[in-house]
Amino acid sequence: TGINNGGRITAVNFVTTGNYNPSEIINFKLYYTSSSSFSSPTLLATINSPAVAGIQTFPSFNKAFGNGTVYLWITMDLASSVTDNTNIAVNSTDASNMTATPTPTGTGAASNTQTIRKVPDAIGTITGSAIVCQGVSGTSYSVGAIPNATSYVWAYSGAGATINGTTNSVIIDFNGS
Repeated sequence: TGINNGGRITAVNFVTTGNYNPSEIINFKLYYTSSSSFSSPTLLATINSPAVAGIQTFPSFNKAFGNGTVYLWITMDLASSVTDNTNIAVNSTDASNMTATPTPTGTGAASNTQTIRKVPDAIGTITGSAIVCQGVSGTSYSVGAIPNATSYVWAYSGAGATINGTTNSVIIDFNGS
C-alpha cells in the first residue's frame, strides 16, 4: 500500500527453498495487479535461468504504485521434463523485499510449498490394454486420440487397488482395427 502520494517500486527479491532442480525452472516472473485477483496482470520483470535455492532478485524495473493497494505475484515456468515429486517453497515477502520510494507498507502472503510433478509420457500407438497414467489423486491427465480406435473403456484402480499389476493407476482398453 502506497503512502504519502505513493511512489515507485524498482526492485523485488524473494527467497526459495526446497529440493527442486534450478535447471528445470525456465524463469520466475513478477506480475502486478490492482486487485487481489490474478486477472489482467501486468508483467514487471523476469528472472531467466534462476539460481539454486536462496535469494532470487528480479532485474530492475520501475512501477508507480500510488496511494492504493497493489498486488505483486510471482509465477514460474517449468521445463517440459522435470524430476518428479520435487518441491519448491517461496518464503513470505513484504516491504523489506522491495526497493521503493517511499517505502510501502503492507504484508505479504504466507509462504507456500508446491510439489513439482512430471507429466506422464505420451502414449503413441498402442494395442490392447495399457496404463496411461499413474499419479497423485486429484491430478488431471489428458490422453490424445488413439489411431483407429473405435471405442474406449477407462478403469481406475482406486487408492491401494491394483489393475494389471499396477497400483493406483488408470487403464484404457480399446477396440479398433
